[in-house]
Amino acid sequence: MRRKDRKVTDPVKIREIITSCDCCRLGLCDGERAYVVPLDFGLEERDGRYAFYFHGAKEGRKMDLIRRTGWAAFEMDTGGPRRPPPASGASWAAAR
Repeated sequence: MRRKDRKVTDPVKIREIITSCDCCRLGLCDGERAYVVPLDFGLEERDGRYAFYFHGAKEGRKMDLIRRTGWAAFEMDTGGPRRPPPASGASWAAAR
């Protein structure tokens, strides 16, 4: 982390941040392209460690990519402003 002065280390604050999140995005690598998908999630805390549970099927693109690469990344959103839906004719498609 570049800004050490912004690092959150207090376990109570970490839990507050995580439990205030309403969306989690799972990031995977599909060849030379990123594959990022928003997911519902659950959380379990034991002995100061967290286990995240993501909603999804046991088969499909996400699981295929995790099995193939052996890794995934995630990010969580908390209380930020929401983007409006795209105007008619606009697209959220990936830039090339």
